[in-house]
Amino acid sequence: MKFFRFVLRTKVFFLPVLLVVLSIPFLAFHSDSPAVSAARITVMTRNLYVGSGFHTLVDISTPEEIPDRVAKVYARVLSSQFPERAEAIADEIVKIRPDVVGLQEAPLLLFQPPSEASNATQPQPAVAAMDYLQILLDALQRRNAHYVVAAIVNNTDLTAPRTDGGTIRFIDRDVILVRTSPPLKGMLVLNPQAKNFEMQLKLDIAGKEVTIHRGWCSVDVEVGGKVARIVNTHLEEGFFDLIQFYQAQELSNGPLRTSLPVIALGDFNAAEGSDTYRYLLKTGFKDSWPLTHPADPGFSCCQDEDLLNSTSQLKERIDLVLYQGIQINVDDVKLVGNHPTNRIPSGQWPSDHAGVVATLSIK
Repeated sequence: MKFFRFVLRTKVFFLPVLLVVLSIPFLAFHSDSPAVSAARITVMTRNLYVGSGFHTLVDISTPEEIPDRVAKVYARVLSSQFPERAEAIADEIVKIRPDVVGLQEAPLLLFQPPSEASNATQPQPAVAAMDYLQILLDALQRRNAHYVVAAIVNNTDLTAPRTDGGTIRFIDRDVILVRTSPPLKGMLVLNPQAKNFEMQLKLDIAGKEVTIHRGWCSVDVEVGGKVARIVNTHLEEGFFDLIQFYQAQELSNGPLRTSLPVIALGDFNAAEGSDTYRYLLKTGFKDSWPLTHPADPGFSCCQDEDLLNSTSQLKERIDLVLYQGIQINVDDVKLVGNHPTNRIPSGQWPSDHAGVVATLSIK
């Protein structure tokens, strides 16, 4: 999603931004089946798409206008029909059976009811209006495809007033899912990590500084006695290319700095030729798509905001599966959710992004 493509010079008021990073305890799970001789792993990166941009918040001149504008954004989110889109994405996952899935834009939306005067000191608890992650997990569960959350990072956290006097809270999240049934034989998942970038986009909105938090999460995966690190991220938009570049440097100096072979996947918001893309390749990473599809541009972004375009509008490749280490070979890479037959009955695409699936061998 293009979070703030249109809001750089707008006057918008939000309640204070809260930063939430989930602290994940040590996590290990594995199959009791013997390890297979070929250490192969299939990974998928999938931007779920919140369902709306924020352009309806442009040109707000007073805080009093905010509830109506927020209502319009939320109406767009609802009209994107994520529960139905999640069914299509779950079908993709069931068909491909990736061992590890990196999700971007898997938000949690919370409603805080209006406070009654008599209960002002005891506000009612917030109610989950929509949990994209749980909706997708439930869709997978109904298909007997069992995935667990192995790592998660909470990014931008914004709260805004609603027209009824309550508030709506938006928490953006990036997630790594691991398949547990049927499990990849001999797979062991260890060392989950998650962190927000120190370099963040800061916007002056209605005289208040609002920070757009982004981050990464990772796990170390052992397959067939071979260990690799898998990192999932969602970098800042290319419009803010300097911030995006510094975030890529933080990745390079953080979870990507390891003696392990690394698979880095996600919505990098960085097309071929961008400074960020060139930097990642200069640090030793290889891009799986052009190695396997040298004549195919592999466009993965982006459909129209309402997802109702009948002809695909994908025109750039910013969803990537990168890898580093001589121990890794690419066996296959493909796009999913990019064909008109993938649209849901309403005619909407499963997301404004296509997904990328790669099968790699670890020596």
